[in-house]
This record gives sequence, C-alpha cells and structure tokens, in this order.
Amino acid sequence: GQGAQLETWLDEGQSALAILLRHQNIPQPGDIYLSKMPTYLVSQKGDPLTQYPTIEFSSINQLPIALFCRPNKWRDELDRLASEYEVNFKIVCEADSLDMQAQITESGKAYALLGSAALNTIKDRYAINASKIVNPEILHYLTIGMSKHGKLGIAEKIVIERIRLIANTIF
Repeated sequence: GQGAQLETWLDEGQSALAILLRHQNIPQPGDIYLSKMPTYLVSQKGDPLTQYPTIEFSSINQLPIALFCRPNKWRDELDRLASEYEVNFKIVCEADSLDMQAQITESGKAYALLGSAALNTIKDRYAINASKIVNPEILHYLTIGMSKHGKLGIAEKIVIERIRLIANTIF
C-alpha cells in the first residue's frame, strides 16, 4: 500500500507492522529505524546538471520537476524544504508512478527528486543520471512502523528480526 494507507492500517490496528519511509529523523513511538537514504536529482542521460556526484539543493530552483501527487508526506517535506531554502519548484507533472516519473525524466521534459530506494528501482530500466542533493542533504529514513494496538507476538518479533537482517545486508 501507499504510505498514508499503511499509516491508517497501523493506527486502526488492521496491521501490526509496516515498512515505511519517514522523512524526518524524529522517530514516532514504536518505530525502528533501519537505514537513512539520500535524495537525488534525476535527469535524462547526459544532462549537464547531473554529471557530478552531488548537486546543491539551490541549483534546482525553477527546474521543471515531476513530483508525487498530494496528499503525500514526501511531497509535504519537499515543499517545506523548498520554502525554507527559498527554492521554487516549477512543477510540470504530478505522478505517483515511479515509472511515469522515470519516463518523463528520460524524455528530458522534467527532472525528478527521488530517494535512493526509488532510484534503485528504476535506474537499470531507463536512460537516466542522478546526483545526490546536498546543502541540505535530504534524507529518507527506512523504518518499521508498528501498530499502537496490542503487544507484539512471537511472529511479529521474528519478522522484525528478519527485516533487520535483510536491511543490514542491503543498506
């Protein structure tokens, strides 16, 4: 499910656990943080802005950007950062599909702002470049979110330990 849907399931006790991407480093009660992941400016292959490993956040001011649709906590965090650092997004497309954002980016019609997990999902299927955004570094936090209803059983504890082991080998 999408992040908002998973959060609702946790809040209502319909799910015991969920793997979530948080966008602030303040843990919510019961969260287990697994890894932090940077955000990248993604462009079509050969774009001069992404020829270097990093790019300043201020450099994306007024670039044509494809972003996720609202309501979306990631989008809210990007809007907050843009306001704080006086960066204006020129939003040319809103799409919740990574593949749609990748296709638009590959065509050169827009850039995308994606976390490393999303980038890893699409990088081998599209002709794209990516540079890590710095100043500020924009991080995603991979977490296990837990329901506030009831206590964890043996099965949930085993699943948490397996997820931690997997996360340690990947990140």
